[in-house]
Amino acid sequence: MRRIAMAVAVVLTVWKPALGQVPSPGRVGLIVEGLGLWQERNDVRIPPDTGTPFSIADLIGRASTPSIRGELTIEVTERQELRFVYAPLRVTGRGTPVSPIAFAGGLFARVPTDADYQFSSYRGTWRYRVYQGDTWTWRVGATAFVRDARIALAQPGQAAEDTDVGFVPLGHLSADARLSNR
Repeated sequence: MRRIAMAVAVVLTVWKPALGQVPSPGRVGLIVEGLGLWQERNDVRIPPDTGTPFSIADLIGRASTPSIRGELTIEVTERQELRFVYAPLRVTGRGTPVSPIAFAGGLFARVPTDADYQFSSYRGTWRYRVYQGDTWTWRVGATAFVRDARIALAQPGQAAEDTDVGFVPLGHLSADARLSNR
């Protein structure tokens, strides 16, 4: 959690100068989506050289998992926008491995095992409208992408996890087309 807070602080520090350009309050858009997630394949081997390859989908099943996604867009100036996306993804369940699993320093027997898979993403984008016509609008910009990944297994008396939080700078290109005037 501390790493995520540090990444958010970096993102906000980078965009603070853009916020100073606001001549007057702009439009704000909020989208919240609910969704169902099905995993068909989710293969794991940690560590990659000595861990046992196994499938989280096979271990805990492929049932639907509810999730959400949120997007906030703020018009900073007439041509600039800030866009923030929060997309948490987490799948949990219990199953019994078909064979022992060596995972993240632990050895898990063929007994009921709790599994937790997380791959959440947080994105902050600055984008600039380079063209707006009757049909098309084009924007370019930069995105700071922070991913928060975690895989954990637990059995009575033992648990192991592998976590990874990372920052990825990305270019941003978007196009919107108005298909009709309605």
